[in-house]
Amino acid sequence: MEAARWARIRNHGRVGETRPWLAGLGAQDRELVRQALTAAVTGPFFPDWEFATLFGLDRDEVRAVLAAWPETDDPTAQLTAVTNALNNLLGYPHGLDRRWGDYLSVDRNRLQGLLHTIRQAAGLEGRVERAGGAMLEDDAGHRGSTADYFLVTVARGPAWDHGRRRREQAGWDEHAAFMDALAAEGVVVLGGPVGEGDGDDVLLVVAVDDEATIRARLAADPWAGSILTIDAVRPWSVWLRGPGR
Repeated sequence: MEAARWARIRNHGRVGETRPWLAGLGAQDRELVRQALTAAVTGPFFPDWEFATLFGLDRDEVRAVLAAWPETDDPTAQLTAVTNALNNLLGYPHGLDRRWGDYLSVDRNRLQGLLHTIRQAAGLEGRVERAGGAMLEDDAGHRGSTADYFLVTVARGPAWDHGRRRREQAGWDEHAAFMDALAAEGVVVLGGPVGEGDGDDVLLVVAVDDEATIRARLAADPWAGSILTIDAVRPWSVWLRGPGR
């Protein structure tokens, strides 16, 4: 059965047989996807050093998806490239909204609606809502299993004042307000320093769609890249849970 499933994926040439999310897109939506992929690959929005982390694919792999669009030799990579292109254009703090119109013919609301349509048709929306949602790779190297949360390790950055405690660092009130807002939104489930007192690092338990999303959200922290830096982002699957937890 497994061999047959992957044979169907490899023989993907007929739209809709293995990609119902694509079969449901009209000509205008397909053109918007092409624009988003073009913006991701050739635009100034995503730096080379972070591209693979944001997309789960390197720039050349996304470029190959764009070149073949809407056909593909790898439907999983295609869906990954498309959803991450849309998601990162909307959520990554690229600070280049002035260049938006150079690549995209619609506004953010229209692109957000397209992303929702694709995720829903691909069966990703419900899975994320139930599981908290990261798409991972299984032991055979195929994306598709889910993690419940991400564990984010946040380390002291180059602007950390080692003569002061955590709550005495410059801009603490702004940083605390930002983190409180993420917790109130349900993005950060748990968080705090690891070790005695102030601890060395901070560990966050985060419920988001993917690694790119949490990196984008944390990039808006007033301490990001200066007083604090992201040291690691790891998917976490919960296997044990106590009564009432």
